[in-house]
Amino acid sequence: MNKQKTALILVAILLTLTACIPVALTPTQPPPDAIYTAAAQTMSAELTLGAGSTAVARLTQIASQPQPTLSLPTALPLPTDTPRPPTPVPPPTATPTASLPCEAASYVGDASLQEYASMLPGERFVKSWRIRNEGSCTWTPSYSLAFTGGDVLGGASLVSLPTDVPPGGQVEVTIEMTAPSTPGLYQGYWTLRTPTNNAIDVLPSPMGALWVQIEVRSVPPSQGDYDFASNYCAAEWLSNVQYLACPGFSDSSIGSMNLISEPHLESRKENEPALWLRPGQGRNGWISGEYPEWRVRPGDHFISEVGCLDNYPQCELLFELDYRDDDGDVNNLDSWHETYDGETADVEVDLSDLEGETVRFILRVTNRGRYSDAQGFWLVPRIENFSNRDELVISWRKEGGDQGECADVKVYRTGRRSAEARARTCEGNLRESGRLELDDDEVDRVLEWVNRYNSYQFESETPSDDEPLVEKITFDGNGRREAQIDTIVDMQNFMESLYNSIIF
Repeated sequence: MNKQKTALILVAILLTLTACIPVALTPTQPPPDAIYTAAAQTMSAELTLGAGSTAVARLTQIASQPQPTLSLPTALPLPTDTPRPPTPVPPPTATPTASLPCEAASYVGDASLQEYASMLPGERFVKSWRIRNEGSCTWTPSYSLAFTGGDVLGGASLVSLPTDVPPGGQVEVTIEMTAPSTPGLYQGYWTLRTPTNNAIDVLPSPMGALWVQIEVRSVPPSQGDYDFASNYCAAEWLSNVQYLACPGFSDSSIGSMNLISEPHLESRKENEPALWLRPGQGRNGWISGEYPEWRVRPGDHFISEVGCLDNYPQCELLFELDYRDDDGDVNNLDSWHETYDGETADVEVDLSDLEGETVRFILRVTNRGRYSDAQGFWLVPRIENFSNRDELVISWRKEGGDQGECADVKVYRTGRRSAEARARTCEGNLRESGRLELDDDEVDRVLEWVNRYNSYQFESETPSDDEPLVEKITFDGNGRREAQIDTIVDMQNFMESLYNSIIF
């Protein structure tokens, strides 16, 4: 065999082997699994960015295309001289989106007054709802909330929306209401209405309505609406050292709180309970108790008496009444600096600025003197309510004597910082003769007596040839001290001057 023939045979063999070996994919052609991944990513983007119908159309398109197999590739045919054009891919078919209804609404939340809020009989309040326009039509003030059932609670039966509300917008609707006079549970319903009086269901309420729910409680007694002393273990106690157990240990250096039924105060011995507080050890050591939530009512007052316990001569303390608001911020209402001087501080704080708010009151005591003598007290700390009542404070009457005198006058506390004197005739049916509004100085004088002295009755008699002159005074105080003779004489003279100012 010659060399030329041998070469031809070798070329033929090489061509045969080449036809049997698979051709590797070129770099410009992605492998099949890459095509699958790209399709999945496209589907994910459509689901994220488009509506549900668009995603379905895209999935249909992908499913209609030839899908690559994941098996090993077979031998590829050799290219021909005339390349075939690529098969055209049909464009995706647009799927129309569902149109929104003209009228649709959803409930966002209560802007005021949670369910089953506690109310006093006759207490005024507001109920506010926040709703969203879920339809395609703009709401106008011609839309309204209409009462549809339950208890109207003194509210308006029809309230217009306060402003235009475009699709997707929100609005707050408020109705002023009054609690019924009878204790119990009450609930009322209001429906969103179009200008043509068609109801719009507010979802997700099963009834499609907005509602208010309250509980009317019995009128509380004049004293002891909330007793901080007897409920002291309901509070969360903390000192400058650590959180404290309740009741505490009276000799603990971390601070303590305890209840004393008959405390020995720096000024006297008492037969009413006091909350005994000891700050934690250290520079400016302190102790505080944060009480459960209290919804402040019209006429609420915080009342107590603060000072040092007896036999702690280097006691020096700062007493503070704070509260925590809905935002979690702590705010101060008042403070009293006390030293061991034989005098205590009468405490009365008007809570009217917090009316309608739900707060957590905090009693706090900080040491400003020797640690071992830091022994403070809050005597009968409590919340009392003074709304809608005239409180009779002092009643005075004088009659008889040579001149046949006859005088009768009473002082009523009519508000936090107001009082009124009312005079009457002594004959017949004791008809009223006139009234006098006390000025600021006179009110301060009366309040000082009320907060300092407890109740008493006193009667004196002056001999006379004709008829003894009898003078009687009755005092109704919230204080803890016994009134002395000089104080009683001051009250009698004060009442007689009020009577003369009314009559003459």
